[in-house]
Amino acid sequence: MAISTPLAVLTVRAKKITPAGAAAGLAIAGVIYAGAYLAGLAVLGMALGLTLLSSRVGSPAAGLPRDKGERRALGNILANCLVGALAAAAERLSNQ
Repeated sequence: MAISTPLAVLTVRAKKITPAGAAAGLAIAGVIYAGAYLAGLAVLGMALGLTLLSSRVGSPAAGLPRDKGERRALGNILANCLVGALAAAAERLSNQ
């Protein structure tokens, strides 16, 4: 949480994510950390970074929409991170 909370606050203040999206991101980061520790958070960070990068460099000619600067909401966070969180939770529960 020491890593994720300041990042969530900064992204909400920068109007890149909604408060609900930030809360979901914090919850998902907590689940991923519990299941895969820092390696899981590193993979999560890379996935989110690549998602943001791909939405910024989208090409209309290639059929890829450009990011219009909208804030990421709860649905975006769940779509991008839920599978990883479920896998981390399954890993954590399998080691009990």
